[in-house]
Amino acid sequence: KKVIEIKNGLKTLLKENLLAKHLENGPYFQTFTTSERKWLVGNLNTSTKYFVRVLASTKVGHGTYSESEGFFTNGRPAEKAIAKTSSTLTFSLKIPSKTFVYFYVVALKLKDGKEPASSDSYENNELVTYGEAENSTNPKPYIAAVVASSVVDGNMFVLGDGRNTSNSTSRKRRSPTSDYFNGPLEPGTSYSVFQRIIINEMGEYYSTAWSPPSKTSENTDQVPGDVSDTDDTDGFEKYLVAIIIASTILLVILCVIAYCIYQSRRLKSNTDDVHHLPSSQHDDIGNYEQVHNEESMYIALKSPGEVNDDHCYGHLNPDVQNVHVDQEETGI
Repeated sequence: KKVIEIKNGLKTLLKENLLAKHLENGPYFQTFTTSERKWLVGNLNTSTKYFVRVLASTKVGHGTYSESEGFFTNGRPAEKAIAKTSSTLTFSLKIPSKTFVYFYVVALKLKDGKEPASSDSYENNELVTYGEAENSTNPKPYIAAVVASSVVDGNMFVLGDGRNTSNSTSRKRRSPTSDYFNGPLEPGTSYSVFQRIIINEMGEYYSTAWSPPSKTSENTDQVPGDVSDTDDTDGFEKYLVAIIIASTILLVILCVIAYCIYQSRRLKSNTDDVHHLPSSQHDDIGNYEQVHNEESMYIALKSPGEVNDDHCYGHLNPDVQNVHVDQEETGI
């Protein structure tokens, strides 16, 4: 939608230019007659240039058409921030599909929940730097970064990352250096952003609409400006957690392997004991039989009334028998 202001009862003509200047004198596709001072034009395409001219009519008659005046419709806004810290907000920007030279990322700190004016209502010279916005008593839209078409790398943009950007192709007169600081944001504060796309070297541009308000976190432990350090710390913590998890899994696997080895050896030992048991029993039986035989001999020696007792005793005591024979022969 676009609001066109007029001063009298006018007959207004509208045509689509499709961003090509040589079509400026092409045919008009809509005609409106109104007596209002403002005319709301709807059903227009986004990021498109249109031309209008007016013809004043009175009771006496009508005059001549005015010169054609061109305007751009706004592009689609970035979505609400997809990530946040106490000093940063991460947005997914809308990269222009049509040819452009560079674009600005413009940010605004929202105060008391008030909605900002339309993004296309700000002239380029009304966009300040981060430092100027910080020193202002009232929030002002500031240029957080400038991105040339030749260096676009993805659509993610971190508002408040503390980096500086510059663009040598910028022809902004009031800022000869064209350097922009993407300063840290305030904790617990809402911000909105829009993009201002410069489409040619003549400085023609259009803007996207403001993004929905996004609020930074309340955590104030993070030191503003150390966003990159925080990212490194977060990466190290994730790496450390991964190492701990991997070490734990490895330890569990080693414990399982050790337990399996222990159980295997234990079962093998029990099997060997079972296989050795019959030999031990045989030895024990043999020993028992040997003892039994010795006991039998002992019992036989003690049995009275046997014919061979003297022979057994004589056999057991040969020295005593020899002494008895010597005594008989010598008479001693």
